[in-house]
Amino acid sequence: MDNVYMIKFMWSTEDDNGCEIELYKSYDDAVKRFNEMTENEKNPDMSWAAEAFNDGQFDDETYELNYYTGSEYMYWSVSMRNDGNFYSTIILTKECVK
Repeated sequence: MDNVYMIKFMWSTEDDNGCEIELYKSYDDAVKRFNEMTENEKNPDMSWAAEAFNDGQFDDETYELNYYTGSEYMYWSVSMRNDGNFYSTIILTKECVK
């Protein structure tokens, strides 16, 4: 059995939502892409979630940030505290392929 690394990007806003999946053979490549995606979410030209990182400071009164970085699992999520429809979540997992 071989392993692949899956990145799942789930997001939702007031008027739309989606889920995108990317697969990688290399854990290092998957981690690199995971980090790129989290940085993109902090870019106001690419995501509403950038509002939570105003001037490099996280606004924890309005938004909630959750993250975990492990050796085979990574998680990053921003959501609005008072509106469950606004979230951006990125997950990296190791998957077995037969």
